[in-house]
Amino acid sequence: MPSPPRKLIVGHMLDVLAPNFHRVFTRWAGQYGGIYRISVMGFPGVVVSDPEAVSHILGRAGCIDLPKHTASYQVLDLLWGNKGAHSIFTSLSNEDWRDVRKAVSSSFSSVNVRQKFPIATQKAHSLADAIAAVGSKQSVDMDEAGMRLTLDIVGLAGFGHDFGAVSLGENRVITTLPHALEECQRRMTNPLQWLNFWTKESRDAMKCVYEFRQIIAALVAEMKARGPPPDSDTSVGAQLLRLRDPKTGAPLPDHKLAAEVGTFIMGGFETTAHTLSFTLFCIATNPAVKAGVLAELDKLGLVARARQPARELKWDDLAKMTYRGNVLKESMRMFPVVAGVPRYTTQPTQIGPYKVPKGVFVYVLFHHLHNSPGNWSDPDVFNPDRWLDDDEMYYQPAADGMADDKDANRFKKFLPFSEGPRSCIGQNMAMMELKAGIATLCARFDFQLAPEMGGVQGVIGSEIMALTLHTRHGIRMHCTPHMQ
Repeated sequence: MPSPPRKLIVGHMLDVLAPNFHRVFTRWAGQYGGIYRISVMGFPGVVVSDPEAVSHILGRAGCIDLPKHTASYQVLDLLWGNKGAHSIFTSLSNEDWRDVRKAVSSSFSSVNVRQKFPIATQKAHSLADAIAAVGSKQSVDMDEAGMRLTLDIVGLAGFGHDFGAVSLGENRVITTLPHALEECQRRMTNPLQWLNFWTKESRDAMKCVYEFRQIIAALVAEMKARGPPPDSDTSVGAQLLRLRDPKTGAPLPDHKLAAEVGTFIMGGFETTAHTLSFTLFCIATNPAVKAGVLAELDKLGLVARARQPARELKWDDLAKMTYRGNVLKESMRMFPVVAGVPRYTTQPTQIGPYKVPKGVFVYVLFHHLHNSPGNWSDPDVFNPDRWLDDDEMYYQPAADGMADDKDANRFKKFLPFSEGPRSCIGQNMAMMELKAGIATLCARFDFQLAPEMGGVQGVIGSEIMALTLHTRHGIRMHCTPHMQ
């Protein structure tokens, strides 16, 4: 199996510790192929971005479905107290995981997501009002603004709690969680990170960890204080409160509730927010795309102009905005906020043409899957029109004479929410938030990337992977109301 050159003893550790290691891995994939070998302090690993191999690893029907690399994921248990309580995100695919996933899955059905749509639109308008109050001369960090929007939506829709973040004022979750997640990322990629407990960086990060624990504990107490949820409440919080131990009939203990609530808060707002800001960045830096998005919104009567008030965004409008939908897909292709996921082999496993031994770390690299010249024409070009072809998300190997079943020999090359049984359970909710948020904000404002961001390359150069892909200093923009 091919491998990049490595250093004595540490192997590729310094590359793995790079803030933008996803770009390093993608560059290596371009040089060594969609399956290559790495080593960190003597521990072997395999990086995979070949579409067929990825599909098999993630559990396409009838395939191998490698389990999550628990040593990586369970670092996140630090955020809710490290009392042995794993969450739906950090646990193996065991009975507890299945019970929780089954309990909350109905919360993300299309019917229940539609019921939360008014929360998303109301919060998006409140954020737009706060941005308008800042004025167009002062830049706004739209990545932080996106986090404020999605945090409020997740809080209200999932747990009946309004974090009040869209006002752009001080907010404890916004100021603590990103730093806590950076510490988790450092512990995932550096086996010796715990030795740095004495540094100011680690001490400050752990203060954020402790504060986030307090926020989640207070939210759990608030949920329980309301009493049993009514039957009409289909929120995630309500489903978690209803969940019972199948053996004892007991409800989830507080530390287990904290793990699940913390997971849905963390996973429900940060990933969606970064996707929102990257999409606005792509719109702002591509004039033809910006014009296309605005024309589609204008045709639906959603753009507010002088002497022409905009009408309210409705649920049915989301399906009509096909160009905006293609813009969103293209943004998620170029900037997958989950740039990769770690798995591991529990037995000797065939990955592509290679036999991988038991106990090997396997990193599925979505970033290269989405940006490989072997999978896409002109992958570095932001081109929403590529999505006019419904088959664009599939990779079709060269014909081998067995073409009777079209789907049997093609594999997804676009996986913003992963694939298989461990795919993102909240993807319906996330897409609704993104569509409503982008439509509302683009109908109100013209976005221009702030000069201090250094243009497109400046933004790309500031990318970091701290569990999710985002930029070191946000994405600042000048937001000019169309009314002006």
